[in-house]
Amino acid sequence: MTKIITLIGADARFSASIAQLLKLKTKGQFVLGDSGDIKLVDADSIEGRQAIDRHLDARTIILTVSPEQFEHSLIIRKPIKIEELLEVLEEMSGKTKAPVKAKDMDETQQTNVVTGNPFAKFMDPNYLAKHKQQKNAVPVSNQENAQAIEEVVNTINEDQLLGTQTAFSYWREELEKKHKVLPYVPDDAYFEQLEKTQLIEMSSIYAQTDDIYYDMSDYASLQIFKNIFQHKFDNQLHYFKFKEAIVFIFGDGIVLSSLPTNNILLFSEIKSSNIDVIELTSKDKFMTLLKEFTDYHYVDALNGFSRSVLIAAKGRIINGKDIKEPLGLMRKKDVAKDMIQMPYMKELDSVWGFRNVSLRDTVELLPEVNPFYIFSYYTLCDLYGFFDNELVDNKSKKQLDLNALLSELQKL
Repeated sequence: MTKIITLIGADARFSASIAQLLKLKTKGQFVLGDSGDIKLVDADSIEGRQAIDRHLDARTIILTVSPEQFEHSLIIRKPIKIEELLEVLEEMSGKTKAPVKAKDMDETQQTNVVTGNPFAKFMDPNYLAKHKQQKNAVPVSNQENAQAIEEVVNTINEDQLLGTQTAFSYWREELEKKHKVLPYVPDDAYFEQLEKTQLIEMSSIYAQTDDIYYDMSDYASLQIFKNIFQHKFDNQLHYFKFKEAIVFIFGDGIVLSSLPTNNILLFSEIKSSNIDVIELTSKDKFMTLLKEFTDYHYVDALNGFSRSVLIAAKGRIINGKDIKEPLGLMRKKDVAKDMIQMPYMKELDSVWGFRNVSLRDTVELLPEVNPFYIFSYYTLCDLYGFFDNELVDNKSKKQLDLNALLSELQKL
């Protein structure tokens, strides 16, 4: 009886290869189709992970480069070993060798069973004709079949982006030589001009007017930043297109983009529903997309998308934090080395690193710093998770004022 397998999370080429493989190797015992008896899930794709999150049972086989990320009894590591896959499929189908029925026997076998005479076939007047026909039949070459199976397996595995192949470091040398990709150097003059148009009036701080708050929960830049920060894109390669340009997000936290500077501003305002982030699993597809565009630059992914978040925020508070509520002590982590640089970072570090104060306290302690920079830097540090409300604040107000004074003296 034919078993139907439903393949989830695979692209068209991978699906076609699996279908061909099953046809050659199992001779129709297993075929691909909808609503199958068995589910085969590519867990290295977004669609596959979503399917696993929705439902995972004993009829589901997971294909992945990272088996250690899943707690499941049926996992096959990529690159796929066909014998291992078929063994699991046969175990799940409960394959047993059925006894031969009379209707499945040829005429001679049936005659032998009925008469009990092993020489009965020679008495058949058509025996010689049948024997000659069988002798002249062209046998199927096992070698050719094995070669065809090997070619399909190679197609499945060779075109798949696996493990380290989703990392920018894997492609960097080739990209720099053939496609002339360069490190991203921000246009400071352009961004400084943007900042000057977004400085916040001090009166807004005390009046607590709505213009110091801004909801960005459905912005693409913020959502992508969170996915990268939470390691949801690890060991995967994604891309999206925007304004006749393309952005690749590599599995090791690097972004390769053909977006010009002026379009970074436009992208920062885009909602998630208007950006289609697609996972790449094919090397050929990646190279094809890469050749469609030019003028590539690369940068740390968190750095790049946090800049877009800050541009869209325009110095406003995006997490709804009450400006009178203590922030918690700030403790920077290793990722801080790749953060974008902002004015007054040292002054703000000296305040938030020593005392649990509110944003309004910070504004009063550093009157020379426009709230735009205070709120922007707070947003940046909050994105990176630098504030810890559980740390005990043992510093006095006088110590805090002294730190702020020392910071001022350092600038002289």
